[in-house]
Amino acid sequence: MAPSSPTVTLTPPFGLGLLFFDDVAARVVKAIVRWVASEQLPWRVVDERPFHALLLERGPPASDPRHLAVFRLAADAKLLVARPHGDSMPPMTIRKPLQLMHLRIVLESAASSLIPEYVARMSPRTVSHGASRRAQPDWPREEKPRTRV
Repeated sequence: MAPSSPTVTLTPPFGLGLLFFDDVAARVVKAIVRWVASEQLPWRVVDERPFHALLLERGPPASDPRHLAVFRLAADAKLLVARPHGDSMPPMTIRKPLQLMHLRIVLESAASSLIPEYVARMSPRTVSHGASRRAQPDWPREEKPRTRV
């Protein structure tokens, strides 16, 4: 009987697997992921399962465009997300060479797809600080002249 592989759970930190990257490009991606990793973006590059997502240096067919990388949720994670939420993040393409901000946006999207409640709690835009004005629009409102009573 084959040894069972670790089970995917939707608890941070999340494992990001790399496919088709040469050693230099893999080191660059690992450095970017380490740089953007935080409590809100709990990602780390891993070499073994469980993978929550995969970053492919190119699409699986050799005929795919060479200037695009592909980010997709791993099959196990996608199933876990689809059950409670009814949908999951579709695969995304990222223009190469990979840029820190582009990869960060994709990792944010994936984290939001995997654990929306956790990310919402961690986001400075959704954290309540008493009578926070963040929920109010940033544009100026028409001011009515004050009248003394």
